[in-house]
Amino acid sequence: MHIVFVNTQIRMFLLILHVLEAGVFAVDSKQFNILYLIADDLRPTLGCYSDPVVKSPNIDQLASVSTVFHNAYAQQAVCGPSRVSFLTSRRPDTTKLYDFNSYWRVHAGNYTTLPQYFKSNGYTTLSVGKVFHPVHTSSSVSVLSIPSTPVLAIRCMALVLYLGFIWRLEF
Repeated sequence: MHIVFVNTQIRMFLLILHVLEAGVFAVDSKQFNILYLIADDLRPTLGCYSDPVVKSPNIDQLASVSTVFHNAYAQQAVCGPSRVSFLTSRRPDTTKLYDFNSYWRVHAGNYTTLPQYFKSNGYTTLSVGKVFHPVHTSSSVSVLSIPSTPVLAIRCMALVLYLGFIWRLEF
């Protein structure tokens, strides 16, 4: 169990490192830099949630300077519809997505997603992993500035390892 958690920490910090390395900074200096981390099926078994067993110093340090939700709920029991709900600010009964086999743009319309909003307002957007299920994507609606590829995932892992090392030196 400890090894699995360490791998999760490494993945998180690789993502952070890659975001920094890829130049994902606000174009206008008056804009905030935004890093949105989402993990499917993440339970509050982390130090920042006062878990007595799990030791998660890196995530705890990130949480200490971040907004951490202590009373959050998923919109749907399945990760895909829940993620679509969050990224469109629409409930599953509006997006009409309740499973992995439906594409919400077909059933509910062409809503602007959070990544689209940031991209159209001058931010560089990227993702490693799932934003929306890859089976149901639309080539006509580009939500990311930098498409996710295996090479990007490897660069993210290297970046997170580097950032984790630097972060430990600074704290």
